[in-house]
Amino acid sequence: MHSIDSSKPRNTIKNLKIFSDDFEGALKDFWMTNEFTDTTRYGIVRDPLDPENKVLKIQLKLTDRIANGWRSEIKIKTALDSMGYKNKLSFKFLLPESFYAKEKKSGRIVIQQWHNRPYPGLDWRSTIKVRPPQALYFEHDENGDWRLILQTGLFVGNIDEVRLGKIDSISPNVWHKFELESFWSLYSDGYFTASLDDNCFIYDSAESCKLNGRNMYHTNPSYMKMGLYRSGSQTNDREIFFDDFEMTTGRIHYFPLEHSEN
Repeated sequence: MHSIDSSKPRNTIKNLKIFSDDFEGALKDFWMTNEFTDTTRYGIVRDPLDPENKVLKIQLKLTDRIANGWRSEIKIKTALDSMGYKNKLSFKFLLPESFYAKEKKSGRIVIQQWHNRPYPGLDWRSTIKVRPPQALYFEHDENGDWRLILQTGLFVGNIDEVRLGKIDSISPNVWHKFELESFWSLYSDGYFTASLDDNCFIYDSAESCKLNGRNMYHTNPSYMKMGLYRSGSQTNDREIFFDDFEMTTGRIHYFPLEHSEN
């Protein structure tokens, strides 16, 4: 009799992929730029704090609408994480003071997300609302208050397993480092481990770094995006800078055809 071996994840990594871009020259060829209205919305520029360093600048204008969303986002075309994949991701970002321009209404500006794919037979215009299993975004209100939010967990139909962590103070004109480790699973052994500048996010007044729980809706792969995506009725253009992008990904568990004999 054959049975699936569902013991703890192995240390062996299959199909390991490594992505690295310090944005010192042209964008590496693993990036996709099809979610910009035109090529003026992104480019390699001088670091605002160090003229000897080069970084990626991304802009979002009020009229920039792609795939039914107000976005200027970059994504990796060959990194598709599915069941049993472990992913380690890190990058630096810098916000100019203009990023915090006051808005008349509340809203969100996403700077990074792991985006799931629709269920077979459905698309994003269907009546079933689905959130990405992970997103890093700034939330603002009409009073000019801002905070950084880390959203994780599943949300679709009557499933609401979303957890929201926050960091209230994110200084402009400072480089901040975000780190995220993911293990992708349909089951409770899935997890995210996240930090900003080596500090964990705050959940209900308690700090937490590791968030356990399923983080896949189905076995279709998720993909990583970063840049600017706005929701709400903002009236200001925005820009952000990125540097030192690093990602490693590979399958460590739920190998195909893996079984034990009983």
